[in-house]
Amino acid sequence: MSKDISIYLSKLKNSFYKKTQIPDINGCMLWNAAKNCQGYGKLRATYGLTFQAHRFSYYLHNGNISDDLYVCHTCDNPSCVAPNHLFLGNGKENQQDSKKKGRMKKSEKIGEKNSHVKLKEDDVFEIRRKLNDGISITALSKEFNVTYHCIHSIKNNKSWIHLLR
Repeated sequence: MSKDISIYLSKLKNSFYKKTQIPDINGCMLWNAAKNCQGYGKLRATYGLTFQAHRFSYYLHNGNISDDLYVCHTCDNPSCVAPNHLFLGNGKENQQDSKKKGRMKKSEKIGEKNSHVKLKEDDVFEIRRKLNDGISITALSKEFNVTYHCIHSIKNNKSWIHLLR
């Protein structure tokens, strides 16, 4: 590894640990920074690169991850980055794990009924109001500490559509 890459990785590692909690009673290390609509942590790097926090944690503690593999959670908590709660699986294994844990039932995933969402219904109403007032997606993603994609999905009625009136 070159010295430049080593320094960059060291800074990213420090940033990663500043954004995690100490393990809770279940051993989960929760991500305290930006998250996507599903509750998965996002680690921003330089040059506009963003990593999923749980994938970065797995990489940091176990090494490279093949692009065709998912990093799954034994604890079923998308915000968890505890290395001992993470395991690799292919697409089929990831779906089987999700189904086994009851996350494939659509009715459980709607709005606040989904225990992993970061936003509340009142947040979504406020986001829609602010979008109508001309506030940018970028500004709202920072204000609500979610990803650009999360706000974009709300704006384009791809998520939280059950709240449309």
